[in-house]
Amino acid sequence: MSDTQTTQAGGFTAHGDGRYRGDDGHGGELAGMALYVVRALAQVDQLLGLGEMQALHAGGGRRELSATVGHEGDFGLEVTCTLSSTGVEPAETTTQAVAATLGDELDHVMDQVSGIEMVAGCFVVSASGDLVADKVPGIDRDGLAGTGRRMKVAYDAFDRFLGTTSLVAGYAWVQLVSAPVGNGLAVAIADLGCSAEEIVSAIHVGGGVLSGVDLATFRTGVLAD
Repeated sequence: MSDTQTTQAGGFTAHGDGRYRGDDGHGGELAGMALYVVRALAQVDQLLGLGEMQALHAGGGRRELSATVGHEGDFGLEVTCTLSSTGVEPAETTTQAVAATLGDELDHVMDQVSGIEMVAGCFVVSASGDLVADKVPGIDRDGLAGTGRRMKVAYDAFDRFLGTTSLVAGYAWVQLVSAPVGNGLAVAIADLGCSAEEIVSAIHVGGGVLSGVDLATFRTGVLAD
């Protein structure tokens, strides 16, 4: 998922009954959070019909996490995670307000991402997980909103532990690829064969001008088709 040189930094398995084995580096707190996040993201299948959740990757931070999701355990979901150290310290950003006219920049990000081959569409949520804008033809906005909230909660949780700058959730038929835009999150719905790195790069590059911008200042009606 990244060109950054990584070194193995441990791993763990979180079981559906709350037990875990291995070393998460946080006395079990990261393991418990990973299980909680996967349970929430697994519900996206009910919202968008993506199939069973199979994998998760939190990348770009000082540590990266790659997880596989099992559905055959005695206590439901089982999450097996590998941790890698990168030595990278993501840059901090400061929040700034911006006029609603700069919504054109957000449209540009979604257009860039949606233009990538095998990407079905892109949508954006605010810092609080509210749906701000979308370019995802044929999908119910309520389903996108519920998915966006879950992705934002998951992203923020991994960012707190790992300094994450991208989050990819893999399902049976498609993947959700996300990265920050302003103080919110852009999420792409893409075929499994699509390069997640290319999508993340498009979000980072296209959304660079919005770094630190409070997306709550945008009006949904201005941005959405």
